[in-house]
Amino acid sequence: MELWSCILALSAALTPLAAHAGVASADPLEASLRAAREHADARGFAMAAVASPALAANAFGAAGVARVGLQLPERAAACAAGAAECWLVIYLEGFDSPAGSFEALARGLRARPHAPPVVFVALDGRTALGGSWYVDSKAFGAWESFVIKALIPAARRALAPGTPPSRTLILGHSMGGFGALHLAFAHPRMFGGAAAFEPVCRTVKLAKTILAHLAQGVDHFDGSFFYSRLLLSMGAAFHDQRPLIAPALRPWRLSAQAERALARFDIATAPAAHPTVRIYVGRRDPLVSPADLRGLSGPGVALRVTDGDHLSGLPADLRDALEALIPVPPAK
Repeated sequence: MELWSCILALSAALTPLAAHAGVASADPLEASLRAAREHADARGFAMAAVASPALAANAFGAAGVARVGLQLPERAAACAAGAAECWLVIYLEGFDSPAGSFEALARGLRARPHAPPVVFVALDGRTALGGSWYVDSKAFGAWESFVIKALIPAARRALAPGTPPSRTLILGHSMGGFGALHLAFAHPRMFGGAAAFEPVCRTVKLAKTILAHLAQGVDHFDGSFFYSRLLLSMGAAFHDQRPLIAPALRPWRLSAQAERALARFDIATAPAAHPTVRIYVGRRDPLVSPADLRGLSGPGVALRVTDGDHLSGLPADLRDALEALIPVPPAK
């Protein structure tokens, strides 16, 4: 059986969220976000779940659901009433992100004195193979369209009416870092800024690196066949028609067609038009190296190299990005 057939034979089990765009009062995503806001815990955290037609159109036959987490500011009521100049931050979770990871990250955030209120909306992009890559694909559904056309408009209406693109940020870690850069570069007028933490955005190099590991019998970044699932998810998201790997060849290699498909999503440089961007990468990251990202550095794109690995620097880097991208207004 060809690899692509094997991929399609895998069972799908997405966890909840989402909806396609719609009229305000009739949009189930907006209604779900409103309900989650009203039932947030004492620290402002809540989860929401909504079915999405955009995500339901997938080759796995998955139900088209995902999860969204909310971290609301102390002035959440003022934001929801449009009575405060709030910021909306969309956070894209990484590949295989464990349940509760955004909640743990959100718990570590502290409001800065005199800073404007910030509404966080975290999207869990996990799929049957570990991750959607936040692009529109036949395999996993229209995740990019969902974020741009459904999630952001619904979040504005339900949580922070009147919030303009200039006060809307897109952030993400790892696969979510790729998603944040991809969406910020593809839709620059939607965002006032973006931040990517350890973004795995050099798709061709990453696929070849994974294949080299697999050829040596190494498939355990975290003990759960991580490399195989990461590679299969890339093949499903970026290369809809054929297998990513030429199956019978040893050592395994990318087919020319697969390499061309991956190259379409390779993020090596920033386009001429883009919002302000901050990129963070650790020297000890096994998946991303500072050299992979240096081509992105330039006007409006700041690259910060840290001493961390793929996960350890995230809380501090997130705080740094928010302080850089969300200015504190001068005292009146």
